Amino acid sequence: MIKAFIVDLDGVLISTDKYHYLDWKNIADKPRCTYKYLAQ
Repeated sequence: MIKAFIVDLDGVLISTDKYHYLDWKNIADKPRCTYKYLAQ
């Protein structure tokens, strides 16, 4: 029986910024859309 689970929504446990960017870029790559990663 599962008693608990961990949800990492803000990337503290696992860095997800690369995948977040790639997902948004995939959406924005549709015609007449641009998306640039500006964070340093």
